Amino acid sequence: MMNKRRAAILITVGLLIVGVAAALYARVNAYTSLLRYDVSRSYQYTFDSRSALNLPVTISGEGFSWPAVSGTWDTAFLRLKIQPALGGRLEDPYVEAGHGSIVARQYLERGAAGFRYINLSTLAAHPPSTGENIRLGKGGLSWQTGAGMLILFNNRLSPKSSVLVIAPHPDDAEIAAFGLYSHADSFILTITAGDAGTPRYDRFYSDSASQSLAKGKLRAWDSITVPMLGGVPPSRTVNLGYFDGTLAAMFSDPQKECSPLQSSVADMTALRHCGLAALPLKHTQKPAWCNLVADLVCVLRGLRPAIIVTPHPLLDSHPDHQYATVAVCEALMQAREIKPELYLYANHHVRAEIFPFGPPDSLASLPPWFDESVVFKGVYSHPVAPDGQTEKLFALEAMHDLRPPPQLDRHAGQFSVRGFLAAVGDRVTGSSWQRDFYFYRRAVRPNEIFFVFPAEDTDRLARQFTERTKR
Repeated sequence: MMNKRRAAILITVGLLIVGVAAALYARVNAYTSLLRYDVSRSYQYTFDSRSALNLPVTISGEGFSWPAVSGTWDTAFLRLKIQPALGGRLEDPYVEAGHGSIVARQYLERGAAGFRYINLSTLAAHPPSTGENIRLGKGGLSWQTGAGMLILFNNRLSPKSSVLVIAPHPDDAEIAAFGLYSHADSFILTITAGDAGTPRYDRFYSDSASQSLAKGKLRAWDSITVPMLGGVPPSRTVNLGYFDGTLAAMFSDPQKECSPLQSSVADMTALRHCGLAALPLKHTQKPAWCNLVADLVCVLRGLRPAIIVTPHPLLDSHPDHQYATVAVCEALMQAREIKPELYLYANHHVRAEIFPFGPPDSLASLPPWFDESVVFKGVYSHPVAPDGQTEKLFALEAMHDLRPPPQLDRHAGQFSVRGFLAAVGDRVTGSSWQRDFYFYRRAVRPNEIFFVFPAEDTDRLARQFTERTKR
């Protein structure tokens, strides 16, 4: 009897061990499948020495002393070599930086090893003096002590700067730059109506073409009205009404009119909203690349922005995002008298769609990048205060495509075995944030990250992208 009891106990313990091991494996595997790179590789960035100030520091197990800095700065990164600990393979590891009452935390990818860039830009609110100690804390990792590098940028952004935010789709401006455009002299230009993609309203329409047109109208309306939450009225917004998912095809044959992917409506008029009444934009337009570039030239010459916020064509994986910026570059080549800085963002990072890592109350930093041949001119980490984060959350929630579609199901909210099993799977793999609200985690942060390029570099930026697409 005793032997049978012991055998049962051993079998039970063995099954528990196997179950826990299987759950841990599923959790790690589910996470690594979301990354398109080896997390043990060091990030590799090359910064223009005219924009970046590189200062050597000595890193201990507790932190480092702030070096002598001449001049002002607004963005700072510490280049740190890290090694993962066991806990950092199951949960997102982090590095915490503190100075006085300021404490900021940045999360990294699970299992991260090699060089990473830790965002210290929150220290700019009260810049440390020479020799002051910067505290470093950690969770799920350790770092190499000794020689390190502090990298500073001074972007001289003024609240009075005229900012034109280019959004390939409705909601891209809010995801990338709500905090920035809410505190500047801003205009919002959205290129497409966002009519393609996942059919979110098919239950309300008898055919996909009608659903797509309705989706485009809703999202175009969002692009005009939601910026009001950030202080940008409809008179400072425009949706050009080009068709979602077609910019690459338009670029390949600049004179050819491009049909929508899903809707049967070839006329853009129903989706085009020109709130910038002072500009001579045509209220009717044909969906061709040459017309898109002409529209952008018209807007650039009418607004003469000091800053253009637009996707980074090398870092953002979405074709519409990439070619939106190629179109901006072509327009700037035609309107060479306009010399804005480009603030480039990546809403769909080419290496990790889940970037930035960690919970929404943590800082975003430099994303995964491994090509030293690409020169980055500068970086700007724009601070977003807690009130601004709340406003940004509401702005994202106001976008139809970022919230669950409306329900007419009388059984919605009731218990189902399928729903219960899905919830259990999410808890085991740690992947529940992949679902409907994932941009709420990724975008609502204490800061927004932009790569800064001067106007004279637009030719090279577009050329780098088009050369890579030919490989």
